Amino acid sequence: MDQTRMLFKVGTQWQLESGRYDLLTVHTEADYREALAAGWFDDQYKAKDALEDAPPTRAELEQRARQLGIKFDGRTSDKKLADLIEAKG
Repeated sequence: MDQTRMLFKVGTQWQLESGRYDLLTVHTEADYREALAAGWFDDQYKAKDALEDAPPTRAELEQRARQLGIKFDGRTSDKKLADLIEAKG
């Protein structure tokens, strides 16, 4: 049974009113469920919200720590770095 659906992930392919997205078309229920499990969304706004709600990456934490003059090294955990940023920022 063909159930063609368009799925969204924040990306670079297409500019929509809420941002830039990569798009994926799936044709079966199995492909749909697999894509959802892999991080695709059935709504552009859900995709955008998921990105905005995601915790910062290590690179983002390190960049912010440098901006704030926080000393850290490779042994500093992400949680510790986030806590230092929160305390200083």
